[in-house]
Amino acid sequence: MKELYESMMLNSKLRPFIPAVKVLAAHMVGIEEHFPDFALQLELVETEDEMWFQIMQQPFLDFAFLDEHDNAWCPSSETFKAFAEKHGPLKLGLDIYPLEKRMNFYRWVISLCEWEQVEHQSFSFLDD
Repeated sequence: MKELYESMMLNSKLRPFIPAVKVLAAHMVGIEEHFPDFALQLELVETEDEMWFQIMQQPFLDFAFLDEHDNAWCPSSETFKAFAEKHGPLKLGLDIYPLEKRMNFYRWVISLCEWEQVEHQSFSFLDD
């Protein structure tokens, strides 16, 4: 992930996405332990369109991660790890409202981006 952050920092078109990717990555922690095929997959890209495309094509967006009472994990509400710890064994189901989920996810990611980035702003998490 560090290589991705560094590449994004050097590209003014992608710099606004850094906070969003950081939060998204934090919210996805633990999903790979339960559902390896749904780990966050982000590649180095050059344009804002490419970044949006790969964010919105994440495989987890097509599925519902459910507890035994069919409560679904919402990426914008809590981390996957917190949901899994709180709700015990999880199962995978098809999302019955995929368009609504994608739109909510899209709005959430937009809200996390910093569109008014200062040209040479530093991000301390790159040092991690």
